[in-house]
Amino acid sequence: MPLLAALLIFEVFAEAFLLPRLHVRFLGADNFARFWDINVIVADLLVLALAISLRARILLLSRFGISREHLAWLICGFIANSLPVFPGVPPMELERGAGIWVYYILCDVVLTPVVEESIDRGIFQRSLQDRLPRPISIVCVAAISAFLHQHFWVSFPIQLLLGTVYAYRKNSLSASIACHAGANIANLVFFSKLV
Repeated sequence: MPLLAALLIFEVFAEAFLLPRLHVRFLGADNFARFWDINVIVADLLVLALAISLRARILLLSRFGISREHLAWLICGFIANSLPVFPGVPPMELERGAGIWVYYILCDVVLTPVVEESIDRGIFQRSLQDRLPRPISIVCVAAISAFLHQHFWVSFPIQLLLGTVYAYRKNSLSASIACHAGANIANLVFFSKLV
């Protein structure tokens, strides 16, 4: 449990304070406004590397292959995140252009779901499920994950869904990754100014 708490504190510190300041200082404020999501991926990769180096068996990966089930989870995430959001939530300010789409698809549809689900569900939720009842671990990890996103109340329901998919699909990381990718596709299609 101390390792879990230390990893969580490190992730919050790196994602909320350290990496944004380094990004602005070395790459400029304009660059930060355009590519802030890189900081999230870097922070998550640091936590993942640290966790695996300290306890190699902390993350048990299931086999991931494109299957009908994974496609169904991707569609489920897309539909769940396409539902109306709270009034007053502004659309994401993303740049337009064909080249930038490659960046957003790579980051938001491929890298972010794999890295965030590996940490949030594969490490934190699985560790909490060993100590707490499953529903409590789902809510705790969903709240922490939503806190690290831009709009807590918009992100919290989808985080609950991702935790539930992971827990009730027998800790299937591939199912929660596919669902997360679908949710991020819905973000890009419906809630950004890219389209």
